[in-house]
Amino acid sequence: MSSTGTSTTEIARRLFTIWDALVENDIKVKNTHPFDAVKVSRVLALTHHVRKLGGASLELLSSHGVLVAVPSIRAGFENALTAMWIAQSSDGAQAWLAQDPAARRAIQKTLRTTDNPELHQ
Repeated sequence: MSSTGTSTTEIARRLFTIWDALVENDIKVKNTHPFDAVKVSRVLALTHHVRKLGGASLELLSSHGVLVAVPSIRAGFENALTAMWIAQSSDGAQAWLAQDPAARRAIQKTLRTTDNPELHQ
C-alpha cells in the first residue's frame, strides 16, 4: 500500500479510537435550537453505523484489497453524508424518514412492470 494509503488507514484508526472513547461516556449534544430527539437519535445511529462500516472496511482492505473494500467504504461515506445532512438541516430527519416509503413504492412499481413473472408478486 502507498504511504498515503497507510497514513489514511492510520488516521481512520485514530478517529475510531476517539469515537469509541466518546461513546463509552455520556454524549453531550450541543445545539442552539430546541432539543430534537429524532434528529439526535438518527445522527448518532448513522454515525455508529459509519464507525462499524469503517472497521469492516479496514479489515477488508487489509485482507482482501481495495476492490473488495470499496462497497463498504462507499456505504460508510454515504451514511456519513446523510448524518451530516440530518445534523445540519432543520427537516433532515423527517425527510430521511419519509424517503423510505417512496423508495419502496418505486421498487414495487419497477418489479411489477418487469418481464420476469416471478418478480410480479
